[in-house]
Amino acid sequence: MLRIFATLRKEMLVLWRDKSGMALLFIMPLFLIILMALIQDAPFKDFQDVKFDISIVDDDHLQLSESLVKALTKSNKFNVSIKKDLTQAREEVNTGKTKVLVHIPKGANLQMEKHASVLVSKLLKQLGLASDTNTSISLQKLNISIYFDPTANKTFKNAIQNALSQFVAKTETEFILQTMMTQLGSTTSDESNPPFEDINFINIKEVSSNTEISQLEKVANSVQHNVPAWTIFAMFFIVIPLGGALLKEREDGSLLRLKLMPGSYLHIQLGKVLFYVIVCVIQFYLMMLVGIYLMPYIGLSSLHMGSSPVALFVLVVCIALAATTYGIMIGSVFRTAQQSLTFGSISVVILSAIGGIWIPIYILPPVMQKIAQISPLNWALTAVNDLFLRDQGLLFILPNILKLLVFSFVCMFLSKWAESKQGRG
Repeated sequence: MLRIFATLRKEMLVLWRDKSGMALLFIMPLFLIILMALIQDAPFKDFQDVKFDISIVDDDHLQLSESLVKALTKSNKFNVSIKKDLTQAREEVNTGKTKVLVHIPKGANLQMEKHASVLVSKLLKQLGLASDTNTSISLQKLNISIYFDPTANKTFKNAIQNALSQFVAKTETEFILQTMMTQLGSTTSDESNPPFEDINFINIKEVSSNTEISQLEKVANSVQHNVPAWTIFAMFFIVIPLGGALLKEREDGSLLRLKLMPGSYLHIQLGKVLFYVIVCVIQFYLMMLVGIYLMPYIGLSSLHMGSSPVALFVLVVCIALAATTYGIMIGSVFRTAQQSLTFGSISVVILSAIGGIWIPIYILPPVMQKIAQISPLNWALTAVNDLFLRDQGLLFILPNILKLLVFSFVCMFLSKWAESKQGRG
């Protein structure tokens, strides 16, 4: 244990004297998350040309719902799947298995017929034709509920709602024309208000997929995406100071002296890993405080961190462990600082690009969405979103935690193998 704590103290002194390394670990992430949140506060992407998966729960099974499902199925904007159980379908949305869910309630077709009948009657009376329908009755608008994955941003939601509104308008027009053909026989004249004032009698109403949340309070805005995403990116950039420290130890002979000391060299490695894990954890929570308290002062939303602080701490430690062991592996595999720092920085950028750090995964092409699954940064960001936006707990993010732990073990194994192969272990 003394060797572990001695290594901790040594690494702390080395990092404290490395002012550029300190700036890289703490100042760079601060400016990075602020800059990216400001830049991406505008819509992440124009979603108009992207095809999305959409689930439909039809509790009416009459002309309205059948027409809407048929129109969506024939379109080139959606991949439609029919669900039977609303509760289960909502849970799939809340857990991210489904991005969009549309619920057509029972009685929707009857309500549509009443609205169309009243509207057409007003029109016929304006034309001096009789109608048997009472046009003075008050009718409420028909609500078709739409549920979104909690991680979906506002631009995505607007694109989906606009596309659905087009199909709804088409269905409304068909109902009106059918009703008009039915009522064309009336002959009495009467004055009335303009008949088209209530033509939009179907609402596309967004509803939260999480039954425990009464309002749509949380949204994947630029702060919710960029603060955790770029913090994870910065945590993995520990590869630069860590890889550099390992190479410096090797070049000045410190590594050899450490190995010749009595006791296991494993204790020294554990001390090094423990120190940089602590640094990464501190880095993460400092950036979260920036998201919570600083972002509102520059005109952005405040960061929401979910309701599972214990699960978040476990996840952050695992992310830090993955980042630290990756840096150790890079420092062990390569022989020179130029090789280590170049490969380490470029590899982190590539893993972040394919892992959803730059833009949300769900707007990438299907092939890229599959490739993203190999990135440890994607595992980390997905788990953070599960906690922050879906309000899930430790059990739900356990698969991604296990992936990060396996990744850490593989990195340590490769670093040990590289050390022994090069005759340094």
